[in-house]
Amino acid sequence: MKVFKYLADWYQAKRQRYIERMKQQGKCPICKGYGYETIANAYVGHSIECHSCKGTGLYSEWENSN
Repeated sequence: MKVFKYLADWYQAKRQRYIERMKQQGKCPICKGYGYETIANAYVGHSIECHSCKGTGLYSEWENSN
């Protein structure tokens, strides 16, 4: 069980560092500041507006929605 706890802690720390980096840059962590997300499947890839930042790409909008 120590391995699972180690991996969970590692993943959480990595995620927090990523969110902190996006905060410094002012970008939404989900869409990386683009304002849209790309969904790909076997047949077609298409983009949709980011649900977290409402298409703005801003960290502040992402923070308000969470």
